[in-house]
Amino acid sequence: MPTPYAYFQGAIVPLSEAKIGVMTHAFNYGTAVFEGIRGNWNEAQQTTQLFRLREHMERIAQSARILRLDLRESTDRLCDLAVEITERSGFSEDVYLRPMVYLSSEQLGVRLHNLDTDTLMFLTPFPAYLPETARCHTSTWRRVDDTGIPPRAKVTGIYVNSALAKTEANLNGWTDGTTHLLFEPVEFLEKLAALTPRPEINLVLYHGVLAPHAQWRAEVVAYRRAERDRTTDPRATEAGGPRPRTGRGRC
Repeated sequence: MPTPYAYFQGAIVPLSEAKIGVMTHAFNYGTAVFEGIRGNWNEAQQTTQLFRLREHMERIAQSARILRLDLRESTDRLCDLAVEITERSGFSEDVYLRPMVYLSSEQLGVRLHNLDTDTLMFLTPFPAYLPETARCHTSTWRRVDDTGIPPRAKVTGIYVNSALAKTEANLNGWTDGTTHLLFEPVEFLEKLAALTPRPEINLVLYHGVLAPHAQWRAEVVAYRRAERDRTTDPRATEAGGPRPRTGRGRC
């Protein structure tokens, strides 16, 4: 029977033995970074294929740097640990591998400095959780801005943002595997603009004195008035030639 294993406090142990204390800093403040790596079971080859393992481990190292966490394991070492945990666990089905770098000190206080850092990694069965075709619900929650908590890093605490959006979709009746979309304001406007067809005609129409052929348009439009003044100003025909037209605006 398969037995899930974990890498915890520098050793590979059964997952049931990998426990943290309730005062662990990461548990209280979300001060951890992680990756989610799918492992697809290949029935023909009787092996689990971890999806883009090295790229995920490189990204968790980048996330750790952003959060100022001291990751002691190299990328190669993390990859080796992932393979060993997967092989020891012995699952013959799709799995999910979760590496995490976290502040392990059992101390209260909001900060990132002067605290211990540790690395853990565990494996669990994890079938596909979305249908082949998924509908998307645009959430009323706003994606966290990069100047608030950097979404470039997979920080555990930031995923409250996604949890709020996911539960909102569920409570609104989207229970058929629908997921959610979160945008920053500018991103949302960009998506809307991309969906809007280009106009075939100029949509800005002027009326009254601003109409293209209005009798008094030249009196109220700056560059037209300047043009008229040039043609009636005798200084414009002096030896120096017409004065350069500078600082003119356009309607």
